Amino acid sequence: MLAILLTSAPAWATSVEDVVADKVRALLPAHLGLVAVELPATAPHDGPVAIEWRGAPRAGRSSVLVSVAGRKLWARVTLAPLKDVAVARRPLPAGATVTPADVTVERRAAVGSAPQLTVGATVKRDVAAGAAIAPADVELGPPEPRGQPLRIVARAGGVEVAVAGQLEQPARIGEPAVARLADGSRLVRGRLAGPGVFVVENDRD
Repeated sequence: MLAILLTSAPAWATSVEDVVADKVRALLPAHLGLVAVELPATAPHDGPVAIEWRGAPRAGRSSVLVSVAGRKLWARVTLAPLKDVAVARRPLPAGATVTPADVTVERRAAVGSAPQLTVGATVKRDVAAGAAIAPADVELGPPEPRGQPLRIVARAGGVEVAVAGQLEQPARIGEPAVARLADGSRLVRGRLAGPGVFVVENDRD
């Protein structure tokens, strides 16, 4: 069994929760991030802080032994794998349609939507600026129809090539899709990146 012990000086202007969170983050492997720290309501509000974590950090909820001003108590921590999620650049009100300018991509330990699935979606409930956009926050728009004219974009080594084509099967913006080149010569696989824009991800027949 692995036991890890860290101590600190008084928290001063920062909260005990923040101190515990910083110490948990310092122990995490590169693929995990901290979602939340929960301390008992009776925990002291200041004083020297130490944490003792038995076992290796893993995704999910677990308990960490915390000492604040010499008083021991158990804190609950929630960990999650880091992944790229869409984050709101500005407040997004319910009913708005998400545009590329509305989102940025950040690597977070959060339950959020894949970035490519947010553009073109309708916001179902208000999303604060800086918040990860959760799947429940947005509703995908109707699928683009088969035959929809497309600008098919292929990128490699910093070079971008674009040709005309059309959607071979109905698909929503952000979803994997199949397109046919305008001359009918071949099918390409990729993703609808926006209205009328198709990005090649797997250029095979």
